[in-house]
Amino acid sequence: SSDLESAKSFLQFVRENRPSAAQENYASYLLGKVFMESGASENSITLWDKVIAGSNRESRAKARFAKIDYLVKQGELSEKKAADQLEAMRFSWRGDEFEFDLLEQLSDIYIRNENYQKGLQTMKEAATSFPKHERARLMAKKMGDAFAHLFLEGGADKLSPIKALSIFREFRELTPAGEVGDKMVQNLSQRMVAIDLLDQAAGLLSQQIEFRLKGVDKARVGMQLALIILHNRKPQEAI
Repeated sequence: SSDLESAKSFLQFVRENRPSAAQENYASYLLGKVFMESGASENSITLWDKVIAGSNRESRAKARFAKIDYLVKQGELSEKKAADQLEAMRFSWRGDEFEFDLLEQLSDIYIRNENYQKGLQTMKEAATSFPKHERARLMAKKMGDAFAHLFLEGGADKLSPIKALSIFREFRELTPAGEVGDKMVQNLSQRMVAIDLLDQAAGLLSQQIEFRLKGVDKARVGMQLALIILHNRKPQEAI
């Protein structure tokens, strides 16, 4: 398009008119983005490789991130290797749109590959570090969706019970109010009971009774808790 051609002409003009090293590196990074948009990916990679070999930290980080994203989309870099590279870059440039984008990309890779604990940790870092970011609310929703997938839709069944419990406790604040959240707690508690982790199951239901339930629901879950405690050979506590 004419906009891409205008951007390309301007950035080439900057590079040809004695910019500082930092300015030249950043202009080259942006020119690589323009080439990518126009379908000239080989030119993009050539430019980004030169920037990555340069001395400007910001431009290096952004060029490396752009190249990783491209290689993953082309199937030339596995998501596992991409995650390792992105983790190594997390502190290469901080505090602006780049850091949020990197954390978002990294968290998406972790969740797609069922590394839920790291995925949730990374999303939480992005949301808390950039609370005013325009995508912070979407990030919070993605966290809630991942948590629901684990503890309502059976995703946690692929994890060891101890791992599932660890994730639940770390991100307990994501438990929604009402019946949906109560169902999550009870699902996890039942799984603990099934493998004889009775103390852990009792702890989950005790907190639910103390902080979440009222009336008939509180009585019903209280009966479940009493049975678990009785199975755990603590009759006085059950009474």
